[in-house]
Amino acid sequence: MDRGKFIKTVNKLIVRIAQGNGRALEALFDLTKKPLFCVAKTYLFDKSKAEDVLSEVYLKVVNSAKGFDKSKNGYNWLYEITKNTALNENRKDKNNVITPLEDNVPVYECFDGLINRVAVEGALSGLLPEERRIIYEYFFEKKTVREIADRLHISKSSAHGRITVILQKLKKILS
Repeated sequence: MDRGKFIKTVNKLIVRIAQGNGRALEALFDLTKKPLFCVAKTYLFDKSKAEDVLSEVYLKVVNSAKGFDKSKNGYNWLYEITKNTALNENRKDKNNVITPLEDNVPVYECFDGLINRVAVEGALSGLLPEERRIIYEYFFEKKTVREIADRLHISKSSAHGRITVILQKLKKILS
């Protein structure tokens, strides 16, 4: 599913959840559980805690779906809920050390073994920190090129060009 269709589907499901549609919640869960689990695990480093956070996230979605602005990116909304819930869980556990996202992105865990962990880590280490951040935003936060461009304070075409160059760099590193 392409990025635009994915975001539109997520938005429609959130709107249907706000209307009380239980099947929409199941569909949203099936569509987003894997990437949101990766987000939670990125901040918690513990599978069982990440699963608990994910349960809490979908409960929060049900409770706050009526306040969702359907003109916004629904996946980013889910991402933020997941990230903040995971960070709050981390704050409860004083023994857990939070590593900055840019320095510890376990991207390989989200590929289900399709790509060798060592190759991905090596490829990412070959990127500049800002390049890693852009790739993470684009593929895992599902941000649009426009959203990335706005964060970088550049035009959409310039952001698209940067993403293309970074992907070519990754392809070269991985080959």
